[in-house]
Amino acid sequence: VLLYGVTKEIFDESGMAATTFELVSLKPPGIDSVMDVRKCLVDDITGERRRDLKREFVEDDDDGIVTDGGGCCGTELKSALIEAGKVFQRAKCVNNSATFRTTSSRNYKPPDAKTIWIFTNDDNPHAGDTANMTSLVKTARDLVENDDRFTIHLWPLPLADERPFDSRKCFDAVVTTAAAAKTTSDGRCDYSFDEEGLLRQVVQQYKRARS
Repeated sequence: VLLYGVTKEIFDESGMAATTFELVSLKPPGIDSVMDVRKCLVDDITGERRRDLKREFVEDDDDGIVTDGGGCCGTELKSALIEAGKVFQRAKCVNNSATFRTTSSRNYKPPDAKTIWIFTNDDNPHAGDTANMTSLVKTARDLVENDDRFTIHLWPLPLADERPFDSRKCFDAVVTTAAAAKTTSDGRCDYSFDEEGLLRQVVQQYKRARS
């Protein structure tokens, strides 16, 4: 889980200011990862979060107003895609190249698929900046073209003003699943998901892996 659009000052391993933060490391799921995520959710009993990500990573001004990136979110998304690629490269659990355990083809192990999910409630991260948009699209395409095991998906979240998420402003050119997405009556790509069906698939795959 990689947060992007971080506005509070944090630094990466080289001491440079960063706009991303790796909340949960890329590794086989375990109880520690689950508990780290649960801390960020609203508790059913107390109605509060044990870890407030907004307070921790988003800068407020003196009046308590959340700082707006002012059109910089496209740049931050570009940085997040680059960092996501690096996460896959350095993760020990990811097989980045085909291997043969023996000379038998039955023991062939292909490179792992690498899927990036973008969860966002901002359908216009480049805010009309053409150069910013072009750079973002190039980064996404380079990532996929340099490694055909990469796919980029979008999970649109409800917008603050309750209008429909318009993927045509940016994400149709970024995600790799746009061509396969259903189209709405007004020409927008429909990236909605059957969350329960997806969860069932994950549980089934987990059970197969454990058996």
